[in-house]
Amino acid sequence: MVEKRATWHKQIAKEPATRLGFVDESGANTKMTRLRGRALEGQRVVGRIPQGHYQTTTLIAGVHLQGPCAPWLFEGAMDGEMFLAWVVQGLVPTLRKGDLVIRDNLATHKVQGVAEAIEQAGARLSYPDHELAKATGTAREKALSLRGRAQKGDPLALEIFDFRARALGLHVANLTLALDASIVIIGGGLMDPEATSTEFRERYLGLIKKSALDYVWPSQRGGIKIVPAALGDLSQAIGAALLSLYQSA
Repeated sequence: MVEKRATWHKQIAKEPATRLGFVDESGANTKMTRLRGRALEGQRVVGRIPQGHYQTTTLIAGVHLQGPCAPWLFEGAMDGEMFLAWVVQGLVPTLRKGDLVIRDNLATHKVQGVAEAIEQAGARLSYPDHELAKATGTAREKALSLRGRAQKGDPLALEIFDFRARALGLHVANLTLALDASIVIIGGGLMDPEATSTEFRERYLGLIKKSALDYVWPSQRGGIKIVPAALGDLSQAIGAALLSLYQSA
């Protein structure tokens, strides 16, 4: 069991957080009364419980990074029929293509029709059988493969780079707030005109800008420029060489 949990954690770590959706439920019933109480020494503890009436209420909802979705509250305990109805009518309309739905390991969550409804929405109930998960080779070779798939429009590869661009935008914002920078140059292989398409570079750079400008001061938004490096993959090496040259002069 410990090994299975460790494997699950490794698999889930490969998924973009924005694509994860968790299904959980909770319930309460009228028999959920206190079994203990307090009273002065020598006196009887008096409590009240329902007599001849038993009622269960169930709450179920999905949870994404953006917040909860599809909350349903109904009388009675959860069963397969109710869970399927919630998936079809409540959960599925909130799903996006590529989402990964993680459910409890309960029999009522595994009834026929649940997986089919989620998959018809373009989402998944199990870990993806994607070529990226089977990639072999060095870290650089895997990165180049990922970049190539993104430029061909692979949804998962694009989602990974989109997440990376938004994260980089936050770093740019921190840099701008700390140094009041007027220009930020984004270098590396993703900005190399010989290795990436114009459409891909514009998409990546656009997400960086949007993410960064949301967090800088309003007075900085009009003055800061976020531009791609003209030297592509060699920009860092050339910059380091120039720095060494100037320091030794």
